[in-house]
Amino acid sequence: MKRKILALAVACSFTFVACNNDDDSGNGNGGGNNNPTTQQKIVGAWNGDSITTNVTANGIKIDSLSEVTSLANQTLNFYASGDAVLDSAGMVSDSIDWSVIDNSHIMFDDEEWHIETLNSTRFIFAQDTAFVDSATSINFGIEFKVHLTK
Repeated sequence: MKRKILALAVACSFTFVACNNDDDSGNGNGGGNNNPTTQQKIVGAWNGDSITTNVTANGIKIDSLSEVTSLANQTLNFYASGDAVLDSAGMVSDSIDWSVIDNSHIMFDDEEWHIETLNSTRFIFAQDTAFVDSATSINFGIEFKVHLTK
């Protein structure tokens, strides 16, 4: 799953696709929802900014394996139906299922990610993975952090 998220985030360049922010209040005044849910905040087109990968061994950052990758010109479109579609120059590159678990967690297919920042202009979500190399008994940690903007 991490590979699929990373592939969605890094695989190709994307052009901005405008998002229509419709009034969901149903009151006809065009005022929209003054207190949107986490899902409502996520739905729409988000421009890629960067993906940060931090790798540690026994708690010490390994600079040679940690990196920041630009996601410039990439767009990830989140739909209320639970689909997220990566768009490249008007061509669909890949899609993934998503759902909100709670205000601080999101599910992509079967992988849970932590929502670090979500507001009208920034969406940052992250996932930490840890494992022990049985041959060396080294504790490795890997953090993926995806930065999106509107």
